[in-house]
Amino acid sequence: MAIAFKVEATVVDLRTDAPKASDKFWVDTNVWFWMTYSSATMDPRRQQQSAPYIKYLQHCYRQGCTISWSPLQLSELGHQIEKMEYEIAKQAGAIPGYTTAKEYRHNNAAERARVAKVIQTAWQDVGANGSQCLQPPLVLDEAAATQASSDSALFPLDGHDLYFLQSVRAAGNPHILTDDGDFCTVSGITLFTANRNVIEAARVQGKLIVR
Repeated sequence: MAIAFKVEATVVDLRTDAPKASDKFWVDTNVWFWMTYSSATMDPRRQQQSAPYIKYLQHCYRQGCTISWSPLQLSELGHQIEKMEYEIAKQAGAIPGYTTAKEYRHNNAAERARVAKVIQTAWQDVGANGSQCLQPPLVLDEAAATQASSDSALFPLDGHDLYFLQSVRAAGNPHILTDDGDFCTVSGITLFTANRNVIEAARVQGKLIVR
């Protein structure tokens, strides 16, 4: 069943948009995952899903757009990479007897060192090509937690995204590059996406624009 998105954000179909040098984007973790971790797009379906984002972000770099990330994204990106590396190793029969990713993390020192290197390399690539930490960086204190708790009642975002939203707003940078449809429910931001369900919902609800 397709998700019934209630679109509050302004939505741009990045497949037909041309980024401008003056654009300032915060790039969501799903895009960094595809952009910096080669195994993420081994599946042909993932290749098709990720290709518009990789192409658009590369165009942004060529145009000299401001590209930002949040330090908190390391935890999300690292988790996604470790999870996929575990699945790849399990399917290849390289870790017989392992039933959880935690076993994989603790019981094979060589594999852990290799996966840690993969994560480090991906994170270095996030910071390459002139991309920068979103300023001011989010402080994860009691006030931030209280704000995230309040926002969770307003927007159907997961835990990481509630903090990312705070960070983007504090930076005064409402342009978000993501495949995550949850963000389309947030007013006051502009979502650059190739997510077909979001784009169609935005078109029907009058939230889709062409720049």
